[in-house]
Amino acid sequence: MAEAKELKPKATRWRRWIFVVTALLLLYFLLPVALNWLAACLVREDPLRPADVVIAMGGGRHCLRLHYAAELYRQGLGRKLLLSGIESFEGGDAEENVRQQAVSSGVPAGDIFILTNTFNTRTEADLLTELMQQHGWKSALVVSEPSHTRRAHYTLQQSAPEFQFTAHPVPADRPGVWRAERWWTRHSDTRYTIREFLAWGNTLAGGLR
Repeated sequence: MAEAKELKPKATRWRRWIFVVTALLLLYFLLPVALNWLAACLVREDPLRPADVVIAMGGGRHCLRLHYAAELYRQGLGRKLLLSGIESFEGGDAEENVRQQAVSSGVPAGDIFILTNTFNTRTEADLLTELMQQHGWKSALVVSEPSHTRRAHYTLQQSAPEFQFTAHPVPADRPGVWRAERWWTRHSDTRYTIREFLAWGNTLAGGLR
C-alpha cells in the first residue's frame, strides 16, 4: 500500500514533465509558423491590371517604391505616376530630387505628380483621393512596402469606395525590402512588422491611420 502511494506522486510528476516538454516542443515548432502567418496577413497582392494612375505610397524606404512604381508605369500599367508622401524641405530639393529620379527611370516629366507632407496613411488617402477626383482618375495601382499594402489598400478604399484600387507590393526578393518569412530575425523587419501591427490596431479602432 505504501509503495503504491509513493509510485502515484512519481507518476504524476512524470506526466507533468511530459506535458511541459510537449508544450515547449509545440511552441518551438509552431510559434515560427504562427509568426510567419501573421506577418503574411499584412500583405495584399492583387493581380496586375492597367489603371489610370500608379501611386507610390509614402513612408519607409521610398526610393524602392518609386523605382518599382516607375517600372510598372513603363509596362503600361498606368497613364500617370503619382509619388506620394514626399517631405518638402526649404527650396523644394526633396520634391525635385524624386522627380528627377522618376524621369531617370524613364517616366516623362509631364506624367509625374507629387504629393507632399501627408503625415500619415489616412491623411495620405484623403489627399490622394481628392487629387484623383480633380484629375478624373477612377482607378489606381497602389505600390508600397509589402507590410503596408493591405492597410494602404484598406484605408484608400475606405476613403473613396467609388474608386478602384489595386494593391501591389515591391517584390520581396529585392535588396532592402521587408520579408514576412522569419521577420523577427532581422532588426529592420522586426521594427516594421511591430509598427504595422500597432498601426492596424489604431486603424481599426478609428484612430489616426
